[in-house]
Amino acid sequence: MTVLRDRELVRIEQGRGTFVKERKVRHHLGSKTRLTAALRDLDRVGERRFAGSQRMRVTADLSKDLKVARNRFVRKVETLTVVDDIVVSIASSYFPLPRFEGIEQLIEQTGSFTESWSQLGVNDYQRRESRISAIALSKKDAELLSMPRFHPVIFITNINVDDKDMPIVVSHTRIAPQHMELVVRFD
Repeated sequence: MTVLRDRELVRIEQGRGTFVKERKVRHHLGSKTRLTAALRDLDRVGERRFAGSQRMRVTADLSKDLKVARNRFVRKVETLTVVDDIVVSIASSYFPLPRFEGIEQLIEQTGSFTESWSQLGVNDYQRRESRISAIALSKKDAELLSMPRFHPVIFITNINVDDKDMPIVVSHTRIAPQHMELVVRFD
């Protein structure tokens, strides 16, 4: 086992066992990069799966990030990113209402934020900001990511804006670090 671990072919998790080491997805963070494009470039099978939605009142943080008043509503859309039949990330995305009324049905049908925005009149957008940290998992997220609750995950808050610099989504993504590597370039 030590030889396989030294060659980085297996990973050993105390209390859980020995596992074949997965090929990590290298996801480049940038203003225009998209995970689906990264997966195509790596010849990996990946998809975004719709996992539910709800209408909710904005929180103080969402109000600030989306530039909307506290008495407004958003559509929260839950999605899973699945690569080679493994859930590698979970995202909670918040879309301002009424501008994006019905976006949850479009995302469920297409699996694509870009295509859904296009159908709602947003033809160009970019990432304005990404905040990266680590968090402990909720019980539900731990089950979906097949990870122990005490293992930290990468937590990214992304804010995307349209061509008029108006926020169109705030996403809170929890990423299983054993499956994905984030790359930030300063060109």
